[in-house]
Amino acid sequence: MHNDGVSASNASPHLDAWGIADGYHDVDGAWHPTPDATREHLRRAMGDPQTGRPIWFVEHGTSHRLWNANEVLLEDGTNLGALDDLPDSLPIGYHDLVPVDGGPVTRLIVHPRTAPDVPRAWGVAVQVYALWSEQSWGIGDLRDLRRLAERVVALGGGAILTSPLHQPAPTLPQVPSPYFPSSRRAWNPLLLAIDAPVPDRLQCDPSTLIDRDDVWIAKRSVLEAEFESALDAGRVSDREPDAVAVWNARCDELHPDWSAWD
Repeated sequence: MHNDGVSASNASPHLDAWGIADGYHDVDGAWHPTPDATREHLRRAMGDPQTGRPIWFVEHGTSHRLWNANEVLLEDGTNLGALDDLPDSLPIGYHDLVPVDGGPVTRLIVHPRTAPDVPRAWGVAVQVYALWSEQSWGIGDLRDLRRLAERVVALGGGAILTSPLHQPAPTLPQVPSPYFPSSRRAWNPLLLAIDAPVPDRLQCDPSTLIDRDDVWIAKRSVLEAEFESALDAGRVSDREPDAVAVWNARCDELHPDWSAWD
């Protein structure tokens, strides 16, 4: 029980000044508190909490008087200059209001009055990995998905429901389910189409099972060779790697279970 008399199973997560929750409820309703050491580590990594910028939501097609003159910067880079009023012609999107006399920049979000009607169309549902063609490397890939989409459109369809396309950890064994990605910030490289002859052992046959480990070993060797070639040719920048690349490297060094990393 909490000090306020509310049971943990009924409590709502509380966010601190850093936006870190004190815990969460799992699908069964059980409460899992965030360890104090974890929260302290996150706070040190994030630094002092920062106040977010002002945000103003404006309905599309409406005009508004501004408190003072502001430059209106549209999300496409267009500068409408200093205005005393917001025109009703502002496009839907994320724009900025920059006060002429100084002060914080306000994020201006112009939103539609209502969501658009859902179009009526038939479509198909597909597990991408189950697709196959003569060019597939032992697993359905994004080129196969494009061909399916083109076929559906040609027949008058308007929708495709796919299995998740996000990446698993780049380690062996490969996670067989697409519903357990290691990151939702990157696509699954296992589904990349390779423009090279299909290795004999990976010739697609709809009557056989998918060997994800063998597919990943083959595709990764091609991707590594392409990277090395680009590196030698100076086509790869020396910028700081993004978070997904760092995560993948850590998985290679250690193992995919981040909770056991030292």
